[in-house]
Amino acid sequence: MSTFLESQHDRDTAGRFTEMAGSEQPDVLELDTTTGRFLDDLDTAQNAYLELALVLAENQWRAEFSTYTPDGQFISDEDVPAKSTTDFSDRAVVELRAEFGHFIDANQQDIVAALRAGYDAEKLGADFLLDRNGQGGGFRDRGLPDGVAKRLAASADSYGFQFATINSLDGKVELHGGDIPAPARRDESLVWAIAGDDHETRLIEADSLGDAVSIAASEFTAQYGEEYDPDLLTVAGAFRGEADDIERLTFVPVGGLVDERYARRALRNAD
Repeated sequence: MSTFLESQHDRDTAGRFTEMAGSEQPDVLELDTTTGRFLDDLDTAQNAYLELALVLAENQWRAEFSTYTPDGQFISDEDVPAKSTTDFSDRAVVELRAEFGHFIDANQQDIVAALRAGYDAEKLGADFLLDRNGQGGGFRDRGLPDGVAKRLAASADSYGFQFATINSLDGKVELHGGDIPAPARRDESLVWAIAGDDHETRLIEADSLGDAVSIAASEFTAQYGEEYDPDLLTVAGAFRGEADDIERLTFVPVGGLVDERYARRALRNAD
């Protein structure tokens, strides 16, 4: 039995699908007995989703502005740890499992139609992520009937953007989404909240975290009249907006910098 069937909703959903298929296995979601095609199980779809989430995230982690931990410690490109689907936290896996159950439950007819067209669980997992994130590809690029593809893509989109980050405390991979804004794009100019060793915060407008740290170190050097060590700086977070209009700054997750409350506390100490 699948170890991912953690919620009652998942068990109910699996139960309904297996009843349709006449299967004895609670983790097999056979949807269309007339064609013999079936969704192998939720694990296949979910693993495909997590594998793609890692591919997309690793590109972000290795970008220049993603090589810092939430407490501002630098990680070189070579030090970014390799992760696999087994590194996701239990919470991330259980919550994603529930979302898949809900998505499949809400789109039974269209998923059956997709299966008849040669679709499978692995494609479902990848397309669910691509279309919820609006990143291209997805259901519309699978050669599915036009109405089916459009409805599945629109349904996936309604779940909101989701991205993966590494928890600096335990090394587990977490999934964030819903009410969290889309992460920064490479070379996007942001306002970085960077604190010195006395907790005085500077708001630095820069295209990358590396540039922001260099600028902040230069400003502290000018302030104190001696060379300021960048290692003493703590990067609290990043925002979209204008540095001179704190009230309108919009928090944006960048790499491991995903704690909005911590970032906003730093704003209170900004010059």
